[in-house]
Amino acid sequence: MRQIPFGLKQEENCQFNEGQLKNELSSSDLVMLDNPHTPTIQGFPRKTLLSLIDDNPQNCLMMDESYLAFVDLDSSNSLVPTIRPNLIALKTVTMSHGWLGLGPNYFAGSNLDRHSFLARRFSPTLVLGWAQQTGLELVHQEPTVQREEIADFRHEILPQLQCHSHLNIIPCNAPYNLLQVTSELFATLKKQHSAIDLTMSWGEHYSGLTDNHLHIALWHHEGLQRFLSVLKQLEY
Repeated sequence: MRQIPFGLKQEENCQFNEGQLKNELSSSDLVMLDNPHTPTIQGFPRKTLLSLIDDNPQNCLMMDESYLAFVDLDSSNSLVPTIRPNLIALKTVTMSHGWLGLGPNYFAGSNLDRHSFLARRFSPTLVLGWAQQTGLELVHQEPTVQREEIADFRHEILPQLQCHSHLNIIPCNAPYNLLQVTSELFATLKKQHSAIDLTMSWGEHYSGLTDNHLHIALWHHEGLQRFLSVLKQLEY
């Protein structure tokens, strides 16, 4: 695996250099790109990324959907779907792999052998955070069965979440939901997090979002049961 640094933004107009990326995809094992949602690399449109994924099925892409800081939740282009055969989506893969200092990055590989190796290397238990925790299994390990299982689980769990006054569930990229929580619940979760593994991440006032938001992967049964127990405590 080799790393090839190159600039994606053309000097004259600061636009994303799509052609250069295509050339690198065809000749490199792994191409690392800056996250397009950071303030300094906003010339990398999400639609362009989706087009590259769909137009280059022979290539595999590994990408890090860290947070929703630069995502428009009302846009049809807001979240990159994980159900694609040539896409692995992870959160902060640099931390999981020990590449500290790189920060959130997009990863792209040029062959499916490399893609399979990385898929085996990273599992939901190794990748931190809410976003795309089950993306690898959804895409690469019997996706139809797992999608059905997650759908059944959502049917079981969502009614329990919806009955709590502390939550406002915002539909987003299945099998995930964005939960907007009250300040009381937010404070309680932060206080208890050191003792309870809720398998989620939260942040106060993400750029582009309002109030406090909690992100949770609805597939994780044990974490959700603990989460529901916290909600139950608040009802009394």
